[in-house]
Amino acid sequence: MSEPKQTDTTQRWKISMRVSGNSIAIPTKIEFSRRSANGTALFEAIDPELTQNYKLYPIYTNHYDRQTAIQQKILALALRAATQARDVFDLEQLVSPYINMAQSNVSNKNILLAQENAMSINYGDFKSQVVAYLLLEYQLLYTKERWEKLLEKVVEYLERLKP
Repeated sequence: MSEPKQTDTTQRWKISMRVSGNSIAIPTKIEFSRRSANGTALFEAIDPELTQNYKLYPIYTNHYDRQTAIQQKILALALRAATQARDVFDLEQLVSPYINMAQSNVSNKNILLAQENAMSINYGDFKSQVVAYLLLEYQLLYTKERWEKLLEKVVEYLERLKP
């Protein structure tokens, strides 16, 4: 278990779990947000494929719906003090299945900031901030060309949000 990280917005612990019958420790992060609860929250089971992979029983948790998560990621990309490659990566993961369903309550000003900040991130940043934390099999997939396509997709999605 790591030292807890406490900020004004987040309470976080990183732990390593051991499951009976599995010799590999499971890295896990438990995080509680102190942000105001804007948007729609759901209480659902975590994807069974994830829990079955680690031989865990179903785990239920609160999370935001997709539209709320998309809006939060756009705002993070627009307003975070230090732009993070993970916000572009997360946004692409969230919008990929719904790329043609562009809608948002985010202001045009923040959409423009999000686009500008996204385009300021280079492949080296992405590789060190995101790819380094993926399983090796996924690390090999995220080449510079794939990053450029991912970034282009996010910037185009944000463009479609403008009035």
